Amino acid sequence: MGNNASAKLTKPSVSLSRTERKLIQSSWSLHVRKDEFIGAKVFDRLFTESPEAKDSFSNFANIDVNDDYYNEVLHRHGSRVKNAVGKIIDSLDYPYEYKKFLIRMGARHYKEYNFDPQYSQVILEYFLADIKDTMGEDWGSEIEVAYRKLFSIMTFYMIDLRLDS
Repeated sequence: MGNNASAKLTKPSVSLSRTERKLIQSSWSLHVRKDEFIGAKVFDRLFTESPEAKDSFSNFANIDVNDDYYNEVLHRHGSRVKNAVGKIIDSLDYPYEYKKFLIRMGARHYKEYNFDPQYSQVILEYFLADIKDTMGEDWGSEIEVAYRKLFSIMTFYMIDLRLDS
């Protein structure tokens, strides 16, 4: 992005309509919240398909994927990610709250975990694929568009604002 003040980002390029917010909230409550492993599946897939990515996540960097402790850390981290996404979804009607949460979470990931943003889009695509699998026949193009917008908003407040500053 650069440091050009005139190009400084101030808001995401997309927004969610009331209908899209309700669609996300209801689909999350009916389907995704019940899948306790969705977050773990996302990171397991990331580390399986891109083993080098594991080194970019401090809580996984020095753990052998064949070690039982890896599964424990994977499940714990996946649960935290799922719960964070759930918290954002629960607060979609309160933009100030979810924006503040996302900005804080982004800052913490950069400061404490040395997060590498190159994996953010891949993680979101895996998350989207797992939501689709979890929802089965209830998945449709309207839901996909709504979740893609949500993930774009999340990326903006967690990552893009930091990269632009």
